[in-house]
Amino acid sequence: MAIKNLINYISFLLINSFVFITPLLAHEGATGVIKERMDKFR
Repeated sequence: MAIKNLINYISFLLINSFVFITPLLAHEGATGVIKERMDKFR
């Protein structure tokens, strides 16, 4: 039972880290109008 809980915990952490990091990397190379709009939101 402890191994199953550990696997669940690790998979939860990996999924959450992927979900939160992906949007940060998605617009890294934005240019033009998209970049202007993104800069206004910051």
